[in-house]
Amino acid sequence: MYQFIRQRRWPDGISCSHCQSQQVEGNGNHQKQIARKSYRCLECHRRLDDLTLTIFSGHQQE
Repeated sequence: MYQFIRQRRWPDGISCSHCQSQQVEGNGNHQKQIARKSYRCLECHRRLDDLTLTIFSGHQQE
């Protein structure tokens, strides 16, 4: 499921949900959902994941 979300959300590569910077690095996986990836923006230094600022953020996904 998360791979599908990543492909749809960022077809041209991951960008920060907060500042739209393309300067994003991987930051491991979500603590409870291993398939959910975490990232860190090198511009605004905020953390984000596959669901940040989507309709699914804040909800437990199975």
